[in-house]
Amino acid sequence: MAYITVTDADAINTASAWTSLSVDEKEYALEMGTLFIDNEYSCPNTTPAETNLQRANALLAEKYALSDLFVQRGGSVLETTVKAGSVMVSEVYEDSEQAVDSFAEIILLMSGTSCVVSQTVEFKRV
Repeated sequence: MAYITVTDADAINTASAWTSLSVDEKEYALEMGTLFIDNEYSCPNTTPAETNLQRANALLAEKYALSDLFVQRGGSVLETTVKAGSVMVSEVYEDSEQAVDSFAEIILLMSGTSCVVSQTVEFKRV
């Protein structure tokens, strides 16, 4: 069961990927957001759920609707050059900092709840 209703999530989520979903699809997306929260955090069973927990659930459901919740995506391609004396090394890599930043609001919201991290939440750069 989700921490927020579809009606309340509609007031938070405005992306067309969310608004175009049917009620059943939105309920499923909210369940996926709840699954993500319950996998990462241990939350007390309170009704209604805390406001920050509800908002985090809604944002995670929207990320699911955008296919951005369980998929690891890279950011922009960056090049870095390091020079030490006569030696110079250049590397080209994908920066996934944008993906990490997209979870920043959710992490901040969850830090304002009575939920505790049930395991180390880690976002890896690829």
